[in-house]
Formats: sequence, structure tokens, C-alpha cells
Amino acid sequence: MDEETVHRLLRTRSDSRQGVGLFNVDRRLKQMYGNGLQIRSYPDQGTTVSIVVPK
Repeated sequence: MDEETVHRLLRTRSDSRQGVGLFNVDRRLKQMYGNGLQIRSYPDQGTTVSIVVPK
């Protein structure tokens, strides 16, 4: 994925339900732990989604 696609997945969209699940998970993690999803994507190689939860 390119960088714009990654950002679009974490934004809420009122005209579509696309990406709402990731947006909700990211928002809840930020509310509970202060950190959200970390998405790293390398075109033609793959994508990694990480969650850091304090001990």
C-alpha cells in the first residue's frame, strides 16, 4: 500500500463504511493506552500492523 492508502484506512468516512473497523480499533487503543495502530507498508513487499500495549 502507498502512504495515502494507509492514512485513509485510519480516517473515518461519512460517505462509506470502508475502513470503519480499523478506525474504531485505532481510536479505542488510543483512548485506552495512548497509542494506536502502527501500520508499515512497503509496496510489492507486504504490510505489518503492530499494537503496543503497556505492561
